[in-house]
Amino acid sequence: MLFYDIFQDSPNKIGYSNAIDGIKDVFKNKTLKEEVLNYLDIRINQCECIEKNNVLNLVFPLKVHGRFTRSQIFVALQLSTEKNKSSNREGVALNNALKTEALFVTLDKSEGDYSPTTMYEDYAITQNLFHWQSQNSAKPDSPKGLSYINHLKNGKTILLFVREKNVDENGLTMAYVYLGPAKYVSHEGSQPMSIKWLLEEAIPPALFNESRKLAVG
Repeated sequence: MLFYDIFQDSPNKIGYSNAIDGIKDVFKNKTLKEEVLNYLDIRINQCECIEKNNVLNLVFPLKVHGRFTRSQIFVALQLSTEKNKSSNREGVALNNALKTEALFVTLDKSEGDYSPTTMYEDYAITQNLFHWQSQNSAKPDSPKGLSYINHLKNGKTILLFVREKNVDENGLTMAYVYLGPAKYVSHEGSQPMSIKWLLEEAIPPALFNESRKLAVG
């Protein structure tokens, strides 16, 4: 994850045999290393809430309620490796081998950043129940729709990642809050499907309040 925080491509494509060699090369610069460590200290002290361990049937290094970039999430999902970096830009990311799918939600959808066909209605209903709209191609009787409806029966894990908006107050790309595993409750409609997901852990208060504010308008 740290390698992809620093570099924009996989190790073998920019001259390193593995990620560790690339990180070691960067941190030969002692000034830069010290700045990174100081920055991490500051960010740790600014944590918005206590992160929690996962209870999953797979090895997954991210902690619930932590904030993570897409690059970090793709590494955790084993979609970005030392050989290849994921080029996924969709609102979902599936690793078939792990039988795990991540759903990416941006609450505040500005019309300047989203087309009318991607202005999905995503919001918290309660602190443990989330309303999410699928991509426009999903129907209840389609393979994609059925994969959501029957995910528990088929042993598929759904993970929910939510952020307030695309960029923060400094103009930097905002990371996602990992809300943990989600379980299918019910659905309505088709193309897109509106699905209610039940979360094992309550949504952090600040993110919940932001979601409710946007849902109301």
